[in-house]
Amino acid sequence: MEQMIDKALPIVKGGIKESDFNYDNTPEDIEYVKKMKKVFSDEANFEKDNNPDAYFVRILAKVFEALVIDQIAKSEWFGQNTEIMKASDFDDIVNKVDAIVGVETGPGSASHIALAVDITTQTTSQKKFDQIVSEIKRGELTKVKYFISNILHFKGEMKNIPRVVIGADKKTILDAVDKWIDDNDPANKEALKEHILQAIILEEIRIQLEKFADFALSVGQAKVSAIYTKTLGQIKEIIKNNSFTNIDLADVSNDLVFSSIQHKVEHLK
Repeated sequence: MEQMIDKALPIVKGGIKESDFNYDNTPEDIEYVKKMKKVFSDEANFEKDNNPDAYFVRILAKVFEALVIDQIAKSEWFGQNTEIMKASDFDDIVNKVDAIVGVETGPGSASHIALAVDITTQTTSQKKFDQIVSEIKRGELTKVKYFISNILHFKGEMKNIPRVVIGADKKTILDAVDKWIDDNDPANKEALKEHILQAIILEEIRIQLEKFADFALSVGQAKVSAIYTKTLGQIKEIIKNNSFTNIDLADVSNDLVFSSIQHKVEHLK
């Protein structure tokens, strides 16, 4: 466990910093983050002493988050014209955004996706999907208060970002982590570039964007639906360029968390 923690920590801690912004209420946000981190730390220490399995899942969630951020950047899981940013602690806690992916769509333009990372052994949290559904019904999408984009040369608050939940079961993640810990090995590096986790994440995003677009239209939110549809086009292009085989996609459906996400978005209400 120590090896994967050491690998993940610099990435998890390397996100956007609230202190780099000059909002009037930034000091209050920083204090709030400190308070909540203390709560999370106490919870983690309690689990470590009383529920080792839950503690391991907590740690693996952060490792998975770091691995995804790292491989979108290094192994170009979303293509070459992509940037990935670890969200600020404030946006992680308040807006439920772990990372923001930007896909360049032209000179000085990009399509962004907010990633909410979820990990469990069998099912994903319904609460995450309930929050997204609630946003859609209100005609809103996710807001990221502390946002930086090198593609857009922008720093500030970004609104109306489609948010999706990504995840995989422990078996899938641990297989990728084993290779990621020693990614200086050429064989591991090559294996990560084509790891099934890439296909799982992209398919999860595609399915959600498609279903959220349809759902938004069904509740009279045409503008929200259009945003999801536009982003869906970008993801379909990325998937097309990766040329996943039927065998790849069959392996994707065997992942328990993928199946859970697929089931939940097919029963939105």
